[in-house]
Amino acid sequence: MPGGKGWLAALCALGAVRVLAAASVFPLFCNVDEPFHYDMVVKASRGRLSAGFEPVTAEAARVIAESASWEYLNDPGPGTPREYLEPAWRLPAPARKRITGAGVRQWTGVVNGESLEPPGYYLPAGVWLAAGERIGFGGARGAYWVRWLGAVALAGTILFAGVAVRGPFAGRPAVRLGVPIILAAWPQDLFYSINNGVPMAFWGAAGFMLMAWGLGRRRWLAACAGGGFCLGLAVLSSYAAAPAVAALVLMPWLAGLRPRRRALARTAVAAAFAALPVALWLIRNVLVAGVLTGAGAKAAAIGLTRQPLAAALDHPVFTLEGAFTFIRFLSATFWRGEFTWHGRPMEWPLLESVMLAVCVAGIAAVLLRGREAPGPARGIELAGAAAAVLGVVYLGALSVSFDFSTTFFPSRAFPFIANGRLLTAAVAPLVVAVLAGLDRLVPRRIPPWARVGAVAGLAVWLAAADLLDWREAAGSPYNWFHLP
Repeated sequence: MPGGKGWLAALCALGAVRVLAAASVFPLFCNVDEPFHYDMVVKASRGRLSAGFEPVTAEAARVIAESASWEYLNDPGPGTPREYLEPAWRLPAPARKRITGAGVRQWTGVVNGESLEPPGYYLPAGVWLAAGERIGFGGARGAYWVRWLGAVALAGTILFAGVAVRGPFAGRPAVRLGVPIILAAWPQDLFYSINNGVPMAFWGAAGFMLMAWGLGRRRWLAACAGGGFCLGLAVLSSYAAAPAVAALVLMPWLAGLRPRRRALARTAVAAAFAALPVALWLIRNVLVAGVLTGAGAKAAAIGLTRQPLAAALDHPVFTLEGAFTFIRFLSATFWRGEFTWHGRPMEWPLLESVMLAVCVAGIAAVLLRGREAPGPARGIELAGAAAAVLGVVYLGALSVSFDFSTTFFPSRAFPFIANGRLLTAAVAPLVVAVLAGLDRLVPRRIPPWARVGAVAGLAVWLAAADLLDWREAAGSPYNWFHLP
């Protein structure tokens, strides 16, 4: 059965090519705050990090005004003027100047709520944009150039996860081969856009791989220190990575290393190195901006207010129906992403239900195997399950903390922060946990090739659903293939 370096490299290439194609097919700028993240990348490319909440720059605003597609959020009605349905570059010069000018004025009057987000994505993406501009990728082409970094992020995630499971799961091909297969087909549209969450999976998988290496080696210090630092970089991309980082730092303890001081030493080193880059950024914020994270000011800027305890306890997430709605939507957006098209989510109801059932069954199988022998494989499985549980609890806690009466999404009708992209730092260990749990549930008489085949079939279904979404966007006059 395949499983060598060539096989893993092919899956990395497949994932990268898929992301490159999708990022080029979908037009600029998507509904998941892409204009604001692009503005942050433009600022970083000019050597700037925000010292407070700042408006969108004129440079970024011009590209957004000229290139942003209406197709994500709007469904135009009959009689809509042609000039609002065509890219600015296809319009006569007077109309183009008028519409672009109005767009620039509008965007430069908007405060960028991402201004104090950590720089783990913006700095490397800014360097990448500056390099692209030197070779001719400016304007809208430069924005696509930044999008293509998602291909590197997914390829790295596949590589790190595949290397991490090679030793601990050598005798379980459904896990050893299944993890990179699923990740190569993972249709998370976060990777197709400009977003600070793009590198979370990359750094989460890198930290996961190094922590897994440190479980069974005598010379563990460098592995755990490096793993912790990579996990810190995941948090430095988005604070939402924190639950996954907590679970992965605890991996030596969950593996049941003996004597327990061995586990404690590995966990302490990893935690210290994970905290280092985050602490440096927080100190910078206090010195430069006068705030620790800026999260409170950001919440206020987008209209969120804290709920009193009584209202929080009355939140629908504490009901069976509300909890199911929250988890179902969170799982769906974790697997497919959050793009909308003509104002409607790009949903796959049957596939989303199957993926939710698969995840619940796999994680439950891991958590309920209480007498499983300790060791690296067990530590990895438990860390993946813990990352999933902690991520759900974290987003649930955020959901009950705020009043969404003045926001479009979430809203009072749907008061859940159920954005699956916020859990992507956990994808590598989570997929390991799910496949390992399912592998245990399958009767022993089922041969390895059939188990791997079932995982591959699920991956094909995921990739096929994604391709159908591409078909929707392929004819857009705003995408890469129609740029002047």
